[in-house]
Amino acid sequence: MEQEMGFVFMPSLISILINAQEKKGALLTQEEVEGIRDRSVVMSMPKSVCEKMDKDRGYKDIDPEFAWLEYLHHNGVLDEIIKEIKSED
Repeated sequence: MEQEMGFVFMPSLISILINAQEKKGALLTQEEVEGIRDRSVVMSMPKSVCEKMDKDRGYKDIDPEFAWLEYLHHNGVLDEIIKEIKSED
């Protein structure tokens, strides 16, 4: 019986992005976020192990497939965009 596999970034992708943002002193661009994601160390393991690692870490890492959007959400930028769109309706 095969287990469904997941990915775990070491260290977490969001912590890598926050560190890069702090070094830059400004929000990262989409190209920077995706480039960092693509160059980061990631391990494939059973999803049950991934979930345990998230629990042990105390937070769920961002989804690498949606790294840009989740990075924006983490920084509150996505929330501001949504508010602007809603106010235009």
